[in-house]
Amino acid sequence: MLAAVSAIRHRDYRRQRGIYRLETGGGIDIADYMAWLKEHDIQQYFNLDVVGDMEATARHQEIMEKAGFNPIPVFHFGGPMELLGKLIKNYPLIGLGGTVGLPTTVKEQWFRQIYSLYPEGKFHALGVANTRLICQFPFESADSVWWVYKFRYNTARLAPGGDRKAEQRARVKHLMRLENGETMYQTTMF
Repeated sequence: MLAAVSAIRHRDYRRQRGIYRLETGGGIDIADYMAWLKEHDIQQYFNLDVVGDMEATARHQEIMEKAGFNPIPVFHFGGPMELLGKLIKNYPLIGLGGTVGLPTTVKEQWFRQIYSLYPEGKFHALGVANTRLICQFPFESADSVWWVYKFRYNTARLAPGGDRKAEQRARVKHLMRLENGETMYQTTMF
């Protein structure tokens, strides 16, 4: 099945475009994205997709491939299933995206449709951290950056049920482990 959570070093650059967006402040230029991939010697990565714009997503795939990159293509919620069938024939792994913010039941119906039409397909669930969905479908992998936002907006809890001082101690301990290069857990594709 899938290893939804894997141990990696926090300095490991095996990342995808969601992390790139966080590091660069949001907007992404295709040339900048490709330069970033080269700079960090990232070996596996997704196409620079544009949610809601199949043509732009396809254009980015073509640009990256013509530039010598081998991006994992991304298929979005609401896209025509025939397109997904073509992607499956041409690529070993497809990212399934455009579901962030949708109700879990809607995502579940969409994934069920995909796996009933293309049971042989190998899929990476982009932006999916829901344990029920991850366990219900045979994704090759899944990712989410929700944990980054939790820390950014100070809503993550490292000492659930603890008081304020217990939370502060847990955060200091966590930061010291990161400074020392110890392993941390994150949802990741790799």
